[in-house]
Order: sequence, then C-alpha cells, then structure tokens
Amino acid sequence: MAVQATQSFANLTSYTNTMNDINRARNELEETKRQISSGKAAQTFEKLSDLGITEGVIDNESRITILEGYLQNNEVIKAKLDTMDLSLDNLIKQLTEFRGFVVQKRSSSGKFVDLKSLAKSVLAVTEENLNVKFQGKYVFSGSRVNIKPVNGIIDHSNVINNRVSPNYYRGDAVIETGKIADNFRLVFGVTADNKAFQNTIGALHKAIEAGDKDERIKEAYDLTSTAINDLIDLRSTVRYSRQQVTQISDNMKISRDYYYELFTESLATKVEEASVKLNRDMEILMGTYQAYGKLSKLSLTNYL
Repeated sequence: MAVQATQSFANLTSYTNTMNDINRARNELEETKRQISSGKAAQTFEKLSDLGITEGVIDNESRITILEGYLQNNEVIKAKLDTMDLSLDNLIKQLTEFRGFVVQKRSSSGKFVDLKSLAKSVLAVTEENLNVKFQGKYVFSGSRVNIKPVNGIIDHSNVINNRVSPNYYRGDAVIETGKIADNFRLVFGVTADNKAFQNTIGALHKAIEAGDKDERIKEAYDLTSTAINDLIDLRSTVRYSRQQVTQISDNMKISRDYYYELFTESLATKVEEASVKLNRDMEILMGTYQAYGKLSKLSLTNYL
C-alpha cells in the first residue's frame, strides 16, 4: 500500500511539472512570436535585462537625448544670430545709402540735400534695429533683456568733446554665451554699446551738426565710412558664429543618427535567430504536450 501511495504521489508530481512545462513553453513561444511580429526584442527593461542589453540601450538613449538637447538649443542660438544679422544688414544698407547723400552734399548740388533730416531718419531706423527683440526679449541689451537698450538717440548726440560715447546705452556689459557642445561654449552676444554702433550714431549726429561747413561734412563722411566698415566686420563675426553652430549641429545630427541606429538595432528582433528559436519553442511545446498526453491516460487510481 505504501508503494502504491508513493507511486501516486510521483504521478501527481510529474503531472504538475508537465503542466508547468507546458505553460512555460507556451509563454516562450508567444514571446518569440511577439518579437518577430513587433520587430522589437523587448518591451520592458526587465526583458532588456534578460537579454543582457540594458546598459547599452540606456547609454545610447542617453546620448541621443543629450544630442537632441544641444540641437534644439543650437537652433535657438542660430535664430538669434539671424536676428542680429538682419539688423546689422539693415544698418549697413541705410548707412551706405546715407553716405551717398553726404558725398552729394559736398558737390555742387549739395544745397538741395537736407542732410539733417536724412540723418534723423537713419537714426530712427538705427534705434529701431538696435531695439529688436527675439522671443520677446531685447537682443542687444546684454543680460538686461527686458530693458530697451537704446532710447532718445534722435534728439541726443553721443558725441562728447568730439569723441563718440555709449551714453545712449541702457543695457549692461554682459556678452551672451551658449554651450553648443560638451566642450564648446560659444561667445556670440552683441550689445548696443558696441563701437560699431557708437560710430554709426556719432556719424549721423556729426552730419546733423555739420550744416553747410565742408570740413564738418567731411568729418561726418569719414566717421560714416568707419562705421560702415565696423558694421561689416561685426556682421562677419555674427555670421562666423552662426557657421560654427551650424557645423557643430550638422556633426551632431550625424552622431545622433548613428546612436539612434544602434539604439533601434539593440531593440530590434534578429529575425533569423528568432525563427530558429520559434521552431525550437514549437518542438519543446509539442514535446510537453506529448508528455501531458501520456500522463492524461492514467486513471484516477494512479493518483490515489
């Protein structure tokens, strides 16, 4: 009787183990099918850990996130530099055209040129361009982005003792910088007290004060030419800064795409391997079903 009880217990244990094997084999089969159909080797970090690729996936994802952050920030910097470039371009065009009138003023037809009115008109354009905003903040005011950097330059000269000054400036001396890569912080800010702007405003006021005096008109012409050259140099610096940001961003995009490819490949199902595993899982499941079938033929007395 004791032998029969032992045998019954063994049969019950075998049956339970076989059912567990069936469930395990079915789960494995379903997981392999899911990998093939979804194209992803794992859906959770737990599964990634089982596959031994958690660290690599997290590392690649982190690199992609960092690069995306830089790329977004760099787009903002490029847009701000474009705003500066446009203002400088406007000033260069206005001042170059004004210089033509200064030349005309010194000619035989100079009496017909109202240099004072023309200068005040260009001063208004200058003030407008130096008070330009980007995303609701003043571009040329240093860190005092909520304060209009230039005010009253039409009626108040910045020429003191025959020298230009930044007496019109309401911003501060902080020059904006931006971290555009891990080891690269770009200095790209421009403030309205820059010498190029001082000379621009000063040249226009010299023209206003010149009247019909040829010597004073020549001084206005010389300072206007200096201001134009300074503005061109400043615009070149702004454009070079933008070029640097663009080049770095282009390289970052290549790196980002590379890490994204690694990231997707690490998550992707290797179809050939998965297909082999699928066949193996099918064989295991069929084997467990066969074992189950043999055990199922046992009568109740085999378990009593």
